[in-house]
Amino acid sequence: MLQAAIAMLLAQAATQPTAPLRPAGQWTVDYAAQACILTRDYVGPEGQLGLAIRSWPLSDGIDFAIIDRVHRRSLKTGSATLTFSSDKIPQTQNFTTSPSSKGGRVTLIIMGNQTLRSLAASAEVAVALGKASPIVMPLGGVAKGLAALKKCNDDLLVTWGIDPAEADLIQTHAVALPYVPSASERKNPYPKVPSDARLENEYQIVSLYLIGTNGKVNQCKIVSSGGSADTDRSICKNVSAMRFTPAVGRDGKPVAEHRVERHLIRTMGYTTIERY
Repeated sequence: MLQAAIAMLLAQAATQPTAPLRPAGQWTVDYAAQACILTRDYVGPEGQLGLAIRSWPLSDGIDFAIIDRVHRRSLKTGSATLTFSSDKIPQTQNFTTSPSSKGGRVTLIIMGNQTLRSLAASAEVAVALGKASPIVMPLGGVAKGLAALKKCNDDLLVTWGIDPAEADLIQTHAVALPYVPSASERKNPYPKVPSDARLENEYQIVSLYLIGTNGKVNQCKIVSSGGSADTDRSICKNVSAMRFTPAVGRDGKPVAEHRVERHLIRTMGYTTIERY
């Protein structure tokens, strides 16, 4: 009888919902160098946390980051589950936790653009990292914040010399053809890593390029650098080797299309580069 009562109490404790964090400020759009970031601070039992949402124009995907200003740890990867109150459907993605240059740590979860719709319609989001208890963050007012984030991204496109309305003129986006690396790329597939990145670390490099009506890449440039000219040149070299089925405009004819691509560089005693 006693064992049954203890089991019932443990089950109740396991299913008891986690208390939401308390917002410690308003949503703010940071017009950072070559990036737009929507942020908000929260207060939890162990101190202050921050939520940062970074989207890139002309790119599929957003960075969903939780900033812990208290704890610091080495690079760690795992599986994260996000549940938005608008649909209550768990979304599972990989996460990476790495030390922050300003102290504390940053946990990065890369999500698809559909996440923006879930965000805008939700009152809160629950984030579970691995087997840890969920972190529940209220999202009141986030729809206005996301609208300001889009305005920032449109302004960013203008500084790059691109009409923000370009995407609206495209009926079918360019599709990458199977990529066959050259002999030199097969021998050394990853660019050189900056000397200060030999420790466990993670950072992004962002490239901007134009896909012509012939499916070839033109005008590749790095709009957000990781600090290494060698790495930047290697990335643009690899991107320029790609071939596409060209985009099609509303009139049914091939049309040039700009594309933003993010390259995640992760060092854990060795280097890996992921494109997304």
